[in-house]
Amino acid sequence: MNNHESNIPVVTKIGELDGDGWVQFTSNDPQKYAAADSMAGNYSLRDNPNGDSYEVTVKKMSGFYNEPFGMIFCGSDSAFYQLNINLDSRYNVIRQVVSGNGTTSGDVLIPWTKSNHLEEGYNRENSVKAVKNGNVVTLFFNGQEENSFTEPNPLYGKKIGLAVHYGKEGQENFPEIPVDVRFLVK
Repeated sequence: MNNHESNIPVVTKIGELDGDGWVQFTSNDPQKYAAADSMAGNYSLRDNPNGDSYEVTVKKMSGFYNEPFGMIFCGSDSAFYQLNINLDSRYNVIRQVVSGNGTTSGDVLIPWTKSNHLEEGYNRENSVKAVKNGNVVTLFFNGQEENSFTEPNPLYGKKIGLAVHYGKEGQENFPEIPVDVRFLVK
């Protein structure tokens, strides 16, 4: 059965709370193929209450295995860092700059790297934390120091956000299986 013949309703929930207090990003909408959602709904890019320490706990319930999800930090209206993880215990960090027309361009600060500190697989909770000290950002996964990077021109935004990426058609199985990622913001 193709997507046009399915009787399964198409649903997208961005930034709503599930029954257990997790912020949920979920969609089975074929229009989401190869898209990304971030900073939407009630959990948009918002002030970080923890100064220069940014932390979320995240778990992916369903969706294409290698599509990233993660945390936006040191955010402002014009730039932010994005820490992505996937279910294969890999992560990367990108510096994103927002242009006047709202499009973003990014520079990879840490390429995709395997971590021994991330839990692998669906429905596995991972705490990801970034601590900024001047021009050095240190990453912690599940309480263990993972890596750091130095920025010659660091970002000084104080906002935190959430991000979810969707796979291409053939990777995701919409509308039958949604992408479902959940976050607890610390």
